[in-house]
Amino acid sequence: MIEILFEGKFLPAYFISRAADTALRKTLMIVSGYDGTLEESCLGYGAAALQRGYNVLLFAGPGQMDCMRFHPEMTFQPDFETPVKIALDYFVDHPGVSAERLALLGISFGGYFCTRAAAHEPRIKALIANSPIIDLHAYMSSFVGLDPAQMPDDEDFGPGDMDLIPDDTMTVLQKEMASSIIGRFGRATFKSTYQYMKQFRVGEALKNIVCPCLALVGSGEGAEPRRQFEEFCEQVSGKVARHIFTEEEGAGSHCQVGNSSLSCAVILDRLDELFDTQSNNF
Repeated sequence: MIEILFEGKFLPAYFISRAADTALRKTLMIVSGYDGTLEESCLGYGAAALQRGYNVLLFAGPGQMDCMRFHPEMTFQPDFETPVKIALDYFVDHPGVSAERLALLGISFGGYFCTRAAAHEPRIKALIANSPIIDLHAYMSSFVGLDPAQMPDDEDFGPGDMDLIPDDTMTVLQKEMASSIIGRFGRATFKSTYQYMKQFRVGEALKNIVCPCLALVGSGEGAEPRRQFEEFCEQVSGKVARHIFTEEEGAGSHCQVGNSSLSCAVILDRLDELFDTQSNNF
């Protein structure tokens, strides 16, 4: 594991290449989401990329699971371009990395992390968002069914209140999930977590993404993920290829968990088309 210095601590990363030489290779940088790990990302996407001749760069930022192992006090931050910049500073001149053929893939919550990073970091030469998230607050609120940022103060709660909430009001699983999300965003209560989440937006910077993009979404992910997918495709300045996975393919769910092989094939076919022909066009 590589330790990238960041704000007095470190961010964990792995760099994997098929050969220990200095031949310049196309490189896939992978950022997972809320509960994914570097190892999971390597097995799910990295192995397929290595078979295609890519270097694989696995990286975790503040608040992600791999960082939590070492620095539980580090929580999610909206300006994810900041840790990505530090990681790119470390790796862009690494032996074997072709700086002109460097792609960033974001998975799940990583769909926000990668989009936010690409809006501020021109060294990313191709972006794959699975799926694109441009407003994390709207995305997460859609699954709750209401906006917790607007809940009455007398209904708000923190981790210390969980034992006082009856199980028939909130299940044990819901309590665990609520406690987790409060802690991972570094807030004191559920309401303040969703209020803070409003800062996790790409905003007008979305138009700054000029690199080729691949937007992925499952047909069964829901109305809000599909809305943000469409807005991403319409608003970025770079050329966009889009792919909607279906239930018939076994890939209609979140991040194509039912057919990851198809997901990898779509991603890598598109990247090969871009990087191997140098067409700058998906």
